[in-house]
This record gives sequence, C-alpha cells and structure tokens, in this order.
Amino acid sequence: MKNPKRKEMVVMGCCSKSHKHYGITVRQEKRECVFQWAFKINPASAKREGFDKNKLKGHVVHDDAFPGCPYCGRQSWFQCECGCIVCMDELEGDEVLVKCPKCGWKGYVSLAEEFTFKGGAM
Repeated sequence: MKNPKRKEMVVMGCCSKSHKHYGITVRQEKRECVFQWAFKINPASAKREGFDKNKLKGHVVHDDAFPGCPYCGRQSWFQCECGCIVCMDELEGDEVLVKCPKCGWKGYVSLAEEFTFKGGAM
C-alpha cells in the first residue's frame, strides 16, 4: 500500500496586534491544509527561504499542537484580499470587523470552508 501524498510547506502570516510576521507550517493531506506550527521570522529570511512563493488550497484544520500566532497566541485568522493571513479574535456570531496590518483593508469576515493560500504578502 502506498503512502498518501503529503505536502509540507510554510506560508506567511502577520499578527494583527504587533504587525510582525510569522511563518505557519502547513501539511497538505488530500483536500485538507493542516496548520501544524507557527514561528517568528523576519520578512527578509522568509523571502530568502522562498516562503512567499508557496501555494496551497484546501479546507483548513488545526493540528492539536498548533500554538496559534507566536506573538499574541490567537488561533483564529482571516485571509485578506491582499493575500496576507492575519490572526484575529475568535469569531462570535456570523461575522467580525477586522483590519489587515499589511494593506490597511478593513471589513467584515465570516466563516469559509476552503481557502487558496499563496506564500503570503510581506
């Protein structure tokens, strides 16, 4: 029996409180993107590693060990129109007002079933 195809990579996130960048280790298993770990990293190092070019698509789930944002600890997040993955307060109700620390976009977000990730804007 063959092992299922597995794809691991890092995509970039940004803390909505500190405005600092971080990496998210993601494992893709079939149509699921599993957030495994998050770590502090500066944009220059992330760009040198090519993290800004990684792409994933699928339903997002968190591994039990996923610590959330390494700066504020929040595990909820949204993906801005600019492509940036941003941590946020837990969604209460149908939607919440958020602001992207990278591009300044401000608006309401709601739950989604599937995402397409690109390395992340820095």
